[in-house]
Amino acid sequence: SVIINRVTSNIHRPPYESDGKTKSGKLLHLMHALEKTIINDTECLIAITIDITDKKRATKALKESEEKYKFITETVEDVIWVMDFNTGMFDYVSPSVEKLRGYTVDEALAQPAIAALTPESAARVTEMLGENLPLFLAGDESKRLTMVELDQPTKSGGIVPTEVVTTLMLNEKGEASKVIGISRNITYRRTQEQRRLNALLLL
Repeated sequence: SVIINRVTSNIHRPPYESDGKTKSGKLLHLMHALEKTIINDTECLIAITIDITDKKRATKALKESEEKYKFITETVEDVIWVMDFNTGMFDYVSPSVEKLRGYTVDEALAQPAIAALTPESAARVTEMLGENLPLFLAGDESKRLTMVELDQPTKSGGIVPTEVVTTLMLNEKGEASKVIGISRNITYRRTQEQRRLNALLLL
């Protein structure tokens, strides 16, 4: 709504918000603004009130969603990451990368994604991608998601075995654009498997 009054004093106030209610009792979030103007040679003050209830609700919902997402990515032990398919660099790496590989988020983001794999695992990924990507681009949705065990180098010079689940994403042109992945430490699983194998060899 807009209310026009003749200026009687030098009034100036930046936009501000307030709460209000409708006749039925519905709560409203309002934004108000004051603006000077000339109408019929008379200096007037225009008071503008805008209903921002829906915007406030959307902003609150977005904030809550972001907080939940942040909580998940910062507390899970699995490393969640997003790689740009064209640059071969990470767009995002969750903080758990430091526990898995010893690198901080900033350090991981500064490295090519291929640096997160041992040479043998990198060669395996290149081979799989060469086989799966053409099929996926041709419409085979079964090739969108893959799960593979890969070895990743740590900052201290060690090797950590991981199970990596990746999802290929396309842009609006139907081209491969992003890879979303989740890397899980499977050291314990590998250790148990080796123990069972050793026990069988002793029989």
